[in-house]
Amino acid sequence: MEPDTAYEMGNEKKVNKASNTVSFTVPGEARGKARPRVTRGGQHTYTPDPGGWTESVTAAAVAAREDPSVAEYTGVVSLQVAVDREMPKSLSKKKRGQTRYAPCLTKPDSNNVAGAIMDALNHVLYEDDSQVYRLSIRQIWADEHTTTITVNYF
Repeated sequence: MEPDTAYEMGNEKKVNKASNTVSFTVPGEARGKARPRVTRGGQHTYTPDPGGWTESVTAAAVAAREDPSVAEYTGVVSLQVAVDREMPKSLSKKKRGQTRYAPCLTKPDSNNVAGAIMDALNHVLYEDDSQVYRLSIRQIWADEHTTTITVNYF
């Protein structure tokens, strides 16, 4: 298995030209992909983005990329996502110590978070999310909400 360098990068954005990698961190609580909604009259369909989290992912990706031409990249990409979820404030210090870095299985699930991220990166770091041939995602309990995303170009 490959080393998980994206998870050890902290809160800095890193772009490694030699290996064609873009990595960045998005602060805030990760949200899952929202389901389309239809207005009462059935005339309009929209997809809600409460809190604008997917817009934050897009903005961080734009800031992290050095070369704007990657938005038109049509080759295959690999996507690694590390989601850190803030532990509940109600946990005691002892329980917080036991829970830190443990797997987090709360909602939204990994599939919905990955879907929201892949859609947010369309036309930003690659042309379409159908180019993602490998996806790795993990969710753990941590001290604060952050999401670290790494895209590898092949």
